[in-house]
Amino acid sequence: MQQENTYLSQFPDIIKQLRQLSNLNNAQILFDSRLENWRKNESIFNEKIIGRNNIFILIHDMEGNIFGGYIKTKINKECEWIKDEEAFIFSLESNGRIMTPKSFPIKKDKSQYAILLFSKDFDYLFQIGFGYDIVVTKQNHSNNFLSGVNETSFEYGKLKYPLCGSKTFIVSRIIAIEMN
Repeated sequence: MQQENTYLSQFPDIIKQLRQLSNLNNAQILFDSRLENWRKNESIFNEKIIGRNNIFILIHDMEGNIFGGYIKTKINKECEWIKDEEAFIFSLESNGRIMTPKSFPIKKDKSQYAILLFSKDFDYLFQIGFGYDIVVTKQNHSNNFLSGVNETSFEYGKLKYPLCGSKTFIVSRIIAIEMN
């Protein structure tokens, strides 16, 4: 598949980091926002990841940060929270805030809020973590995409806004990758 080869060849270090985080070797690109629709009422994002497991959702922002979330459990529905005790969010590139890739595990008492996929008619695309740890609006909704508003569902330690450095970010690209 051309899309897989392009991203995989453009970002081999990222794929290597995902392999290390998941202990899985094979990467398959399920969704690339540069090639596929993620607008309100038209998004195919959910269609690409429902029924899949071991999913990394990567966000590249306009500041050069690369971060996202990992869901091990099969994502089998939209508009309902997916429970996953092994979910985590991660930072791969952080403009010097974090020197090496870092993952932040979900809190055990928040595992029922691993990910929520919104339906096509919602303004939001997805939410990771109940406290808006990561929330992304659809492409034609707004230029401000919220991240880390409350930082409540994952173990951040003492780090403040480790994913993108502030409460908001502007999406440059979204990639969904299934590992197996």
